[in-house]
Amino acid sequence: IMLASGFAIVVAWGPEFLFLYNDRYRQVLGATKHPRALGRPAAEIFPEVWHFIGPLFEKTRSGQTVAVDDLLIPLDRYGYLEECFFTLSYSPIRDESGGVGGMLAIVAETTERVQGERRMRTLRDLAAIAPRAQTAEEACENAARTLGQNPTDVPFALVYLQGEDGARLVSRTGIEDAGIEWPLAEAARTGGAVVVHELELPGGAYPEPARSAIVLPLTRPGSERPYGFLVAGMCPRR
Repeated sequence: IMLASGFAIVVAWGPEFLFLYNDRYRQVLGATKHPRALGRPAAEIFPEVWHFIGPLFEKTRSGQTVAVDDLLIPLDRYGYLEECFFTLSYSPIRDESGGVGGMLAIVAETTERVQGERRMRTLRDLAAIAPRAQTAEEACENAARTLGQNPTDVPFALVYLQGEDGARLVSRTGIEDAGIEWPLAEAARTGGAVVVHELELPGGAYPEPARSAIVLPLTRPGSERPYGFLVAGMCPRR
């Protein structure tokens, strides 16, 4: 039944919850866990979150069923701790004696939907607050304050306005003084985003530092020269 299913399904068998899973579940494990996970104890597969999901597994041993929607489970699937959300159901599997021999897990990853809804809320808030500004500086301050309400997706942000003497920092959130010469000129010249790597700056909602940031030119339709720049940190768990 498990192997033929189009849903991600796990049979975790015995006292150590030895992992058996179908092809669809491979996406949940990523490159760092599959195929090593096959037949291994669950605690060995998920050391980064076993303190959290281990008790959920144990509930099935007592005959309970666990069902959760959009549960945050940070997993190391590609060499870093990744923000992942799942809707899942854990239920006991009875053996021939009538006792619990293992656990059946049916899992649906909802990461993209949860993140998309969260980011859309930020975009709606930005659009709602934009008309309230009376000056460009106030607009930048409002934008930075709104971005600061979503430190998960935007660990930090800086907004610059372009003047006759160059770009000046007008507002920021999540960061004091980075002491970094951002590639504003490159972003202005190319007219597109410039990604900066090898950073170690505030990670927003997460303890890991933000390693990358994106520099975006702010432009008006019909104008080649940007009137400002947005520098936004990238979430360390995405």
